[in-house]
Amino acid sequence: MLVAVVLVSILRGTPAFSQSLTELVTSGLYTANGGYNQLEIAAARTALWNGPMGIFEVDAFSRGTMAIAHALAESSGTTVVGGGDSVAALARAGLQGAVTHVTTGGGAALEFLEGRALPGLVALEDAAPAEHAAVPR
Repeated sequence: MLVAVVLVSILRGTPAFSQSLTELVTSGLYTANGGYNQLEIAAARTALWNGPMGIFEVDAFSRGTMAIAHALAESSGTTVVGGGDSVAALARAGLQGAVTHVTTGGGAALEFLEGRALPGLVALEDAAPAEHAAVPR
């Protein structure tokens, strides 16, 4: 079961309560920190992380994000970390070199995996001769 801590005041840095992720999603409250099952990440052949679990810059709410970073670093599978905030969290944990691939283009990476055309690649394809086109549309 995923559990999240709901933040009442970032300035005070005090959590109001914890509840299951299912309850949080249906309540529409902002999640400051979250948990997960580390065994699921360790057993994965491929893991993609895009976005921290919450406000990892505040120590009181960094545990979920730091645990994800460490689980990915310890995984024997292929691990990809995407997005500037995820990369910053990985750096804060000192684990940048412990994953397979790091990219600050998290949103673009997700769009690429979805099979969507990326404007930068489309421009390169349009400028290149047809026999050199690398990415199918």
